[in-house]
This record gives sequence, C-alpha cells and structure tokens, in this order.
Amino acid sequence: MELNNTRAPPQEQILANFQAVTSMNVDDSIKFLIRYNWNLNNISNIVVMGKAKRIAIVAHNNKKNEMIECLRPYRNILADHKLYGTGTTGALVEKELGLSVSKFESGPLGGDQQLGAKITARELDILLFLIDPLDNHVHHADVAALLRLAQVYGIVCGITAASIDFILSSTKMNQRHERQINLDQSLNKK
Repeated sequence: MELNNTRAPPQEQILANFQAVTSMNVDDSIKFLIRYNWNLNNISNIVVMGKAKRIAIVAHNNKKNEMIECLRPYRNILADHKLYGTGTTGALVEKELGLSVSKFESGPLGGDQQLGAKITARELDILLFLIDPLDNHVHHADVAALLRLAQVYGIVCGITAASIDFILSSTKMNQRHERQINLDQSLNKK
C-alpha cells in the first residue's frame, strides 16, 4: 500500500486562504491564527462577524409597529448592515425606514425556515424577533425551530424591545466580532 506523502500547505497559503474567507487584514489574520496555533480544526466552528452584520428582522402581526418604533432611532446604524426580513415585516421596514431589505416568505409560509437555513449556512449574525407571546400562532413549531437554531449556532438574538435597543446601541455593531459555535455540545452522546 502506498502512503500519501501530501504535505500540509505552508503557513503562507493557510494565511492567504484565511484572509480570503474572512476579509481580515494580514495583521489580524496572523494574530487570529497564532491564537489557534495555525490549527484550522480549532477554528472551523468560529464565525467572524464583519463590520457589516447580517441582520434578520421578524415581528408577529401585533408586534410590527413596536418593531418599527424600536428600529427607528437606529435607522442610520442599520443602513450599514445587510438586512433580511420575513413577509410584511421586511416590506414595512423598507417603507417606514427607507432601508433595503432582502425579503423572504411570511413566517407561516416558510419564512422562518428560510431564516433557519441562513443560520445553518452561517450567513446570519443577528436575529431581531418580536414574538407576540399572548397570541396563538399556527407556525409555532417553525418559530421554536428558528429560535433553537439561533441558540445552537450562537446567533445574537433580540426578542424584546429592550434587548433590541441594547444590541443596536452596542459598540460591537460596527466592529468585527467572533463567536464560537459549539455544535458538539448539542449532540446528545449517550
């Protein structure tokens, strides 16, 4: 049997690949990779959120006006980020705040699941979701699944007006930030 003599790529190649994927500058890339001893297995579950965050905005029918009023003071901050929204919430944000929003289906028609797919693809950083806790929702299972995925993948979540205010007023909104995804902790090993 012949042994595979393929050598690991040189550190320069790892650095170049890492920079291409994360859009970090050379100094930040080197510091980051040194911290993980150049072992890419250690960083496979780390998501580097860029200065421009990918933000999902969702609100149940009785919470849409509250969401708009919550976002209004942060309109200029939100303009610097990539926004996603479900159904009428996305359209309402566009109309009321004059911001561009990539819109998905309404929550009950699959929009929550579409956002879940964005989370699992590591294409979403923040979820702002005003849930109406006093109303019955036909898509309760979809909402629960979306929130579960947000927890599993370490997504920053705002589910009250106060938490959304706190997130959007954070100095981290316009800084790079990394978050760890601990997928192995969610697997029930018995």
